[in-house]
Amino acid sequence: MPRTTRTDAPPAGLDQPAAIDPAYLERSFDSLVAALDTLPVEAEKDYLARLVLILAEELKDAGRFEAAVVRAMPRPSSKDTPAHSGASATAAEDLARGGASGDAREKGQ
Repeated sequence: MPRTTRTDAPPAGLDQPAAIDPAYLERSFDSLVAALDTLPVEAEKDYLARLVLILAEELKDAGRFEAAVVRAMPRPSSKDTPAHSGASATAAEDLARGGASGDAREKGQ
């Protein structure tokens, strides 16, 4: 399946999730970090891609999936933070507050 570039904004109401239970996010985050810690670094990208596709299949909503892809893009200030360190806690905190915003990317900035 060819990759496409998303140029339009997510459908209204899908760019931010409903309130999320922080305990759920922490449990999910811990589970993911534990799984990543068992893998060699070179296998992490493939694992995450498979996980995302499995979750997309569970979600069964292309619009919500695409909105999540946009929300998950790193903010310009977070790209200097190493993976699996403080960045992970920041990502979980962002989700608890309603998700990381992809506003700059969506507006082409």
